[in-house]
Amino acid sequence: VDISGATDATYQPPTLTSTTSYQRRTKSVSGGITCYSDYSVAVTITVNPRHSISGNFTYYNMANTPLTPLVAVSLYQSSISVAGPQTITALGAYSFANLCPGVYEIRAVSTLSTEGSVNTTDAAQLNYWPTALYSIEKVRFYAGDVTSALSLNGTTAARIQQNFVNGLPFDRQSWTFWKVGETTTVNSATALYPSVTVTGSDLTVNMYGLCTGDFNRSFDPSIAKSASASLQLTYGDSKQVSAFKEVELPVRLVTANSVGAVSLILNFPDDLVEIKDVVMNSQNGQLDWAVKGSQLRIGWNSEVPADLGAFDKLVTLKLKTTGAFVKGTMIRFTLASDPLNELADNRYEVIGAAVLSVDILEAAPNGIIENAAGEGITLRNYPNPFTGFTTMAYTLPVDGTVTLEIRNTFGQTVKTLVNEPQPAGDHALKFDASGLPSGVYTATIRLSGKTEEMVRTIKLVNNR
Repeated sequence: VDISGATDATYQPPTLTSTTSYQRRTKSVSGGITCYSDYSVAVTITVNPRHSISGNFTYYNMANTPLTPLVAVSLYQSSISVAGPQTITALGAYSFANLCPGVYEIRAVSTLSTEGSVNTTDAAQLNYWPTALYSIEKVRFYAGDVTSALSLNGTTAARIQQNFVNGLPFDRQSWTFWKVGETTTVNSATALYPSVTVTGSDLTVNMYGLCTGDFNRSFDPSIAKSASASLQLTYGDSKQVSAFKEVELPVRLVTANSVGAVSLILNFPDDLVEIKDVVMNSQNGQLDWAVKGSQLRIGWNSEVPADLGAFDKLVTLKLKTTGAFVKGTMIRFTLASDPLNELADNRYEVIGAAVLSVDILEAAPNGIIENAAGEGITLRNYPNPFTGFTTMAYTLPVDGTVTLEIRNTFGQTVKTLVNEPQPAGDHALKFDASGLPSGVYTATIRLSGKTEEMVRTIKLVNNR
């Protein structure tokens, strides 16, 4: 450093402030005599120390799942990028060093897949939050702000449900990030990005990430897409219907509960049946449904939950069979293998181990009486529910070949009780279910007479 003639100099190397004395000699000539004079100059060097910002990115679910390297983070000052973008590590870590004092915005983006992250439970919880205004992490607030209105309301809830049902995209980018521990109870916001102030020490700033729309925080980006763990679909009666027939098919809730949100993805044979309409049991709330090929998606949520008893109708499907629905074919709705299939209760929390029941439609052969199931043939069991044993009782209106089968929740036959010709009249037998797991089963009796066929199905509850 050239300090000739200097009295003070300031610059910013990464060292501390210090004062150093430098010697200087001057020369003068007087009367032919050369004189030298030594003196000191004090130079003060002022140093601004540098610091770092570091931390970890995790997904804001119960497991705090570390986010993967498909997240990039940058630092901004006054909307100008000053550091990054930097890809986080496999464990979600990031670090920016050698930073001057000042205010920095932390901006992150991600290309991680958001498939399977949003359903109607998110819409229901978001719809409820502005009425309660309990404390939530800001990352959750911004994840719910799918319309970029910087407030949450019925419109944002409707957009989330429509995203689940129709695939309607959000106005905001697909990922939201914010500082851990920064909460809000206010239904408004102004800042678009979290900020931190660097002063006299290094900062640890951990960050949460959420898929935009995942307001109930149920998604786990580390788990591959799989079937729902909270919802099952069982089968009830087998009903006979002819081609080009309009029919209503109820989907029932097996166990009584209060339902505040429904997220259903059902597969069906679209060559055999058309979906004409979907009707909820409740007159309240918001219902959306859409058909995409052989998949029916249903979303419903309400501020007034529906109180349903055992085997009450949850939703009714209005159908019309096609010309391809001929003898030997059947219409069976199945749950899509998707974790988004779930029901939420009156507090908009997921109902664990919920079970739905739907009938199977069989094509009526020529000469068979339409809707013969249940007309003339009866089937019941007592007691029900039962433990170990129950008595099956049935009445046959005519002579014919009788088949009586027990099926599990997957529609698999676990026991055949009768398979023989029998005369008209009353019949009874004991069913030993002690070797079967506890749960809901169906018993189906089929009577094949000379000119007609009759079917009846009932539900059994084995408490074991």
